[in-house]
Amino acid sequence: MASDDLLYGGNQLTAREAQDLAQLRNMDLSLLQPKENEIWSNQASRLNDQEAIALEENQIVSFEGSLTSNSGLYRFNVIPENGSGIYTIHLDKTLHSMLLRKNLLRKLGYKIPAIKYIKKVLVRFSSLEEREQFLKKDIPENTLGASERWVKKVDDLLLEVQDVAVTEPSETDFYNVALGVPTQTINSRTLRALVIPYSLSDLYESINKFSWISGKIDNKAVVLSHFTGNEFATTLEDAQWMLRRLNKLSREEIKQIIDGAYFPADVSAVLVEKLISRRNSLNKLFSEKIAALAFNHKITIGDSVKEGKLLEKDFPGYASRFAYGDAESPFEQLRFYLYAKIQSNVIDNAIAKFNTYLEGYDLQKTRSKFFQKQFEDGLNHFIQTGELLPIGIDTWHSPIASGQLILSRDIVLGNYLGTDNLVQLADTFGASVDLGAFLGIEGLGNGMSASVKATTSLVRTFSHVKPVKNLRESLKEPYKNMFVNLLKRSLREKYFSLSELKNSTESNDEKAKKIQQLLKEIDQYLDTGESLIMTDRLMPTAEVKLNFSTGLIGAGIGAGAGVTAIKRIHIYKKSPKVLQIYDDKGFVKNINLSFSITEFISLLRVSGQFDAGHYRMKSYMVNLSSDLEENPNFYANALGVYNVLKDKDFEILNSNMKPVQMEADFKDRSANFSLLFWKMKSIKGKTYYDITAKDGIKGRYFSVNKDFMSGVNAESFSKKMANYYLNQQTDGNVTISEDGDANPGDTFFGRSYTQSIRYESEVGEDHKFGHKFMSLSDSKQGWSLSPKKLKKMMNKVNLKFESSLFDVDQIDFEKLRLFRIGFHINLYDRGIERLNTIKRSEIETIEARYKQERGCQNLEEQDRNSAMCGDLSAVQFTLKRCQKTKNEEDLASCDVELLDDLFTYLEFKDFKNIIGENNLYIYGTMDGFRQHSEILNDTIYSNTVGKIGSKQWNGPLDVVRDLLGLSGGEFSGAWLRVGL
Repeated sequence: MASDDLLYGGNQLTAREAQDLAQLRNMDLSLLQPKENEIWSNQASRLNDQEAIALEENQIVSFEGSLTSNSGLYRFNVIPENGSGIYTIHLDKTLHSMLLRKNLLRKLGYKIPAIKYIKKVLVRFSSLEEREQFLKKDIPENTLGASERWVKKVDDLLLEVQDVAVTEPSETDFYNVALGVPTQTINSRTLRALVIPYSLSDLYESINKFSWISGKIDNKAVVLSHFTGNEFATTLEDAQWMLRRLNKLSREEIKQIIDGAYFPADVSAVLVEKLISRRNSLNKLFSEKIAALAFNHKITIGDSVKEGKLLEKDFPGYASRFAYGDAESPFEQLRFYLYAKIQSNVIDNAIAKFNTYLEGYDLQKTRSKFFQKQFEDGLNHFIQTGELLPIGIDTWHSPIASGQLILSRDIVLGNYLGTDNLVQLADTFGASVDLGAFLGIEGLGNGMSASVKATTSLVRTFSHVKPVKNLRESLKEPYKNMFVNLLKRSLREKYFSLSELKNSTESNDEKAKKIQQLLKEIDQYLDTGESLIMTDRLMPTAEVKLNFSTGLIGAGIGAGAGVTAIKRIHIYKKSPKVLQIYDDKGFVKNINLSFSITEFISLLRVSGQFDAGHYRMKSYMVNLSSDLEENPNFYANALGVYNVLKDKDFEILNSNMKPVQMEADFKDRSANFSLLFWKMKSIKGKTYYDITAKDGIKGRYFSVNKDFMSGVNAESFSKKMANYYLNQQTDGNVTISEDGDANPGDTFFGRSYTQSIRYESEVGEDHKFGHKFMSLSDSKQGWSLSPKKLKKMMNKVNLKFESSLFDVDQIDFEKLRLFRIGFHINLYDRGIERLNTIKRSEIETIEARYKQERGCQNLEEQDRNSAMCGDLSAVQFTLKRCQKTKNEEDLASCDVELLDDLFTYLEFKDFKNIIGENNLYIYGTMDGFRQHSEILNDTIYSNTVGKIGSKQWNGPLDVVRDLLGLSGGEFSGAWLRVGL
């Protein structure tokens, strides 16, 4: 609805009249002026704050009491000892931002009461109790900062308070919009339009965290950040009106505004450039056709400012911290990552050597004995008959019986055992037993041999996974912590001690002290964000192999089948007061085929696998708050956790709370291809989820996923080469651990490209699919990326979508490590309905245009009939197949293929037109550890194209996961299923 204070023909319009004027007479409401009022006039204010308020620097005042204020701001009244009148002093970490806002608003016509900046004032208190209340309670609780920021000198009852603003209460003052607006419905342009200057100057404290751009487009609306909690209901015309007033300010006027906010000189210099850049970005967002003001993104001032970044952190005389210093990235010093990897390999080699003593049978020795006997039989035959003994097909066999100690420590990148951290330290302790039989088949001729193997493995492991914030500190982790079963035992004892306190006869204060002490000790073993995982696996497998060797080159083909049954308990410290416990069971059957070629190392490997399985998960949210009024089940919950750790017994937890329950049936098909250091992998899967919430509400869901990944794994290839030479020099006693199945993008100096397409829907009682959702995600990830390459990648995405999806001015860091940058296309019910009603004639029309535009008429027929020349037969084929499909499950799978084909073969403008811009929602994301930045790894979100078409903006399963508080790895069964 239009604003209700607009003037037209000298008269003030109601909101309805203004709306009718715009709709019926095509009046541009942004050209109308609002009526002047108590807070705004059409002329800039020229009030001199420093002269308007009489209180002077270093003046002694007496404390007269605190005032209620917004969070982050502390106000108190004072009276000058040698003067008259009452003044209000403001303490705020963002004080200079408020002064900046005040100056800016005055230039735009707003009437702001006098606010004087004073470097230092002396405040006298009437008693020590009043002074201590001021220092230890009033300042920290209201400003959310230490009192030492403002109070630099204490002389008995007299305090020296620095970096303050002073106002003088007056009955004639209206409310001060530099401090915010009332929390009420806002209908006037003079208030609605405030969101523009508020967003432009939305500086919290650190200038380095103050972005070079302001706002973004999301869901066909401009989203602007600001310091208030208000919903401004700003119309496009309100924003345009304010922007045009803002655009009248010159660079010199912007500099004057900043100078009057009394920032340190270096901060002011950077702020001028950033404010102008943000002014330009706002004009771009609102499509204002005005020349951009020039600014210096790489401003450098001596040693204090380098390429737009403030390096100086200490500014005497200021309470604000205009720079926080760089956030500490796990990869700030790469040598510690290498040290961690070396440590891991040393441990792996020591354990591998130990495990050689646990092998009951050596297959290589058994095979050598077979050939030795075959040679001796041949020699004896020759001596007796003078003839060579024909070598035919023969077999040898051996039982398999071995044990393994499992003890490892590693730095893991990405998902691990169903956890969702970016970088984590994983300690694992356990044991395994393998029993089975091996049959070797020799004499097949031409260097060929075969084998049949059947084994059953039983594995028990205990894993402790913790997020890594500092690699140097992770290297100091005590080695005794690798024996995770001991950690489990210690936790068990602590929780038992907690539960026993219920029956203690001690006073409540003594019990409270013991509870806090035990909780602190528990945090030492399992802190927030850490996981303890106990896993049992039973894995019977059978495989057949056919091998060929010429001595240098070897090849092999194999087929196998197996079953994996898993039972595990995942204890996750979700928050300081909440322990989340997952009780998991899973079962999967698989069939696999493989082919490989080797020459010293593996050159080529191709494999395929089919999995069908089921898993069940129960999630318990265990409240361990020690506030017995809030959490009367504290002792019972502690006893329940003890029973889980001791006997894997959930009886007490089940009596205290209802768990979230989920059962899933899945089928996955995966294919792998690797050639030297290049790797490709694809997965197609279908899953049915049956979910029961704690309140008994049930839901059934269905999903289809199609994932593809390719990349360069230089780390794995280098390790293979190194292992070959190490094997030659050490007879196989020393090796370097390698994870050839890791996503190349999660490896040292690796890169990968990933495309994921998913279909999700709710399944009704009538087995019909509803609330359908599809998503196509396209991303690149890798070890590190420079700003230059990152901007090139962002521009490439922008070019593809013919819009400014990413704004390159968001890049203000030196490098992005463990990066992932990509775009996501969401389709909702209407988009999927449109997908299923596309006519073949629509595709034929586009195909004819492509063939004409791409000028392939003079090429050979086989070249003309290519996708490059506009041939869309692949799309036509998939479209035809989908239109013939009646079964909803099969149609979902076909829709995934059709979406893939349309996006691959159509230009984006045609893709958007054929689906409908309002039927899709496109956004980009950028993740990673930022090097030399005060922001560590916050996700950067792009502008968007299209419109969200459902309350479940990212699909029904995403909503379910969030509502039930389940981790992505647990929900998807990443601990059981194959993944990229």
